[in-house]
Amino acid sequence: MNLYLMLGFSGLIAIINGFAVSYRQRKINYITKPGPILILIITLFLLPSQTHLTRWFIAALSLSAAGDILLLFGERFFLLGLGAFLGAHLSYIIALNKTLPPRQPPLILLLLGAISLTSALYTPLYKALRKRGQKSFILPTLLYALSLTGMLTSCFAAWVRPTWSQQSSFFLSLGGSSFFLSDAMLAWHRFISTLKNRDIKVRLTYYLGQICLAFGVILQSQA
Repeated sequence: MNLYLMLGFSGLIAIINGFAVSYRQRKINYITKPGPILILIITLFLLPSQTHLTRWFIAALSLSAAGDILLLFGERFFLLGLGAFLGAHLSYIIALNKTLPPRQPPLILLLLGAISLTSALYTPLYKALRKRGQKSFILPTLLYALSLTGMLTSCFAAWVRPTWSQQSSFFLSLGGSSFFLSDAMLAWHRFISTLKNRDIKVRLTYYLGQICLAFGVILQSQA
């Protein structure tokens, strides 16, 4: 089966899910929410050979699918869903760092940017949690913010790795950025301030991120 056709099918289900969220079609949302990620898992399984990279990406996508399903069941499963996505980000980090990236000036700038980004994301979140008396969320959200930034940093570090093509690095960076944006909007809406049309914005940037990440791996596997 054509892998690119599978990616397109994943994107189509993501769009259908976006409409389901916009028009509050709960049954369609429940059916389609994990669909795009499950299709991506099958797509990576269909690659001719499995490597450290693809195996850990499949693990990350599997944990993401588990998180999607857990979050369908509301507040009582929020921390479990958060834990599943924490595992997904850690899996992406492991996938992309079988070896350490070359020590080059761009990498240092990338690390400094990651530290600044984590601080910018977490500082208002920390203040909001303390103000709302939700201190039990402080440590889990800190760990999640660190893993999210680590995932994004690992994606951009592909640019300084000689084994990664420019096309693969581009889609990896786009995917990581979109995933980061999705989670940042979700956290901002949940803990800090209401975002208009939050559901569809979070959902579509999330799916775009995952599809681009998978596409980057497929391109790299065929390089």
